[in-house]
Amino acid sequence: GLTSLSSRIWLRDDIIWHILTQWARRQGYGYGTTRPSPHARAIWIGDTFTYGTDIQIPSRARRERIPRLQGIDLANLEALVLPVNLDNAHWITVVAWIRKGQIQIIDSLGGEHSRIARKVSKWLQEIQAAQGLPVTRWRMEYSATSRQRNGVDCGVFMISDILSVLEPGQKRMAQ
Repeated sequence: GLTSLSSRIWLRDDIIWHILTQWARRQGYGYGTTRPSPHARAIWIGDTFTYGTDIQIPSRARRERIPRLQGIDLANLEALVLPVNLDNAHWITVVAWIRKGQIQIIDSLGGEHSRIARKVSKWLQEIQAAQGLPVTRWRMEYSATSRQRNGVDCGVFMISDILSVLEPGQKRMAQ
């Protein structure tokens, strides 16, 4: 199972990104600038900075960054997964189920984060427009997950949530 590095030390961006890329590579999922394998589920995992550098910035600056994401073919993706760090204090999972038109927010502390869901929705609509796709009116879902009981294991819970959402039958972590 996954555990924190030690008491009161949380997982950093680089460690989380390393874990996610290794797992994505084994599954054949896309990540960063790597496209999903044609023999795997069409899933792309954003890096740990996608939310902060591409989604949370003002829309004019964001439009300049959209070409960086042209390699992500939204029309053929099943899901887009984003690990999101909130104010350098807490990790949550955002999954955009492209074919369902649904954005799922998963938080081990139970928050809904509707503002984040709206920002992700707008970002995805901008990418759809840039790719000449019909723009989706995204539905939001806030999922309950195993509850963490301390203030340091959110990164571990986020990784566990990503694995359990994308790999049916994978058991979610309990604390």
